[in-house]
Amino acid sequence: MSLRALATVVVTTVMMLPHAWADTAWESYKSRL
Repeated sequence: MSLRALATVVVTTVMMLPHAWADTAWESYKSRL
């Protein structure tokens, strides 16, 4: 794997993680109501 591809994967993961966490938190919050 090239360095550029590795950097792309890392950046994508970092950008996706907070979004996935927010979706999970929002779903658990709605399920409590």
